[in-house]
Amino acid sequence: MTPGRNGAIVANCNPFTFGHRYLIEQAAALVDRLYLFVVREERSLFPFEYRFKMVREGTCDLPNVTLLDTSCYAVSSVTFPTYFLKDGDPGGAIQMELDLLLFAGRIAPYFQIATRFVGSEPLSRTTACYNAAMHRILPPLGVGVRELERVGVRDAAISASRVREQLARGEAEGLAALVPESTRQFLLSREGRRVWDRHLSCPGG
Repeated sequence: MTPGRNGAIVANCNPFTFGHRYLIEQAAALVDRLYLFVVREERSLFPFEYRFKMVREGTCDLPNVTLLDTSCYAVSSVTFPTYFLKDGDPGGAIQMELDLLLFAGRIAPYFQIATRFVGSEPLSRTTACYNAAMHRILPPLGVGVRELERVGVRDAAISASRVREQLARGEAEGLAALVPESTRQFLLSREGRRVWDRHLSCPGG
C-alpha cells in the first residue's frame, strides 16, 4: 500500500495545550485525513486516559482528525525509552532511528501517511534531535516531514512543560492563555487536581 494524502502527528500532550491545538489544526488543513497518535506509555505526569480525553475534547471540532494511541509501536519503552528520560542520554540516537524506521516501514504504509508533522522545538534537546532525525530518515523512505513553527504567548513558546511549571507555582489563573477551555476545566477538576497533588507530594515519581 503506497502513501496517500494523509498526515500524522505523534504527541504526548502532557497536558494538551494551545500549542498542540495549533499544530493539529494547521496539519489537518493540509491533508485529507490526519491521524493523531497519542503516546500510550505511562511515564508522564498525566495518565494516558486523561491525556487522551484532553486531546479528544480539544480536537472534537476537527472532522478529518482521527485519534489513535501509539500502543508499543511508536515513542514507547520498546522503541524509544530514552524519550522519557532526561535530555542527553547517549542511547537516544539509535532508539530514534528504530522508532522512525518502524513508523516508516509499518505505520505509514498501513494508514497511507504521506507526511508527518512536527512542531519546532526550542526547549527540549531530545525532541529537537528527534525532529532532526525525522528530517534525515523519513523522506528517503517515502514519508515527508513538515516542521511548523511553535506558537507562543508573551514572547515564549507554549509548551506542556510550561503549563506544568505554572501549575506547580499555583498560578492557575494564567492557564487560559496556554490551554483550551476543556483542558483548563480538567486541570482544575477533582481528577486533575488529584493527579497534580500526587505529583507535588512525590515530585520524584
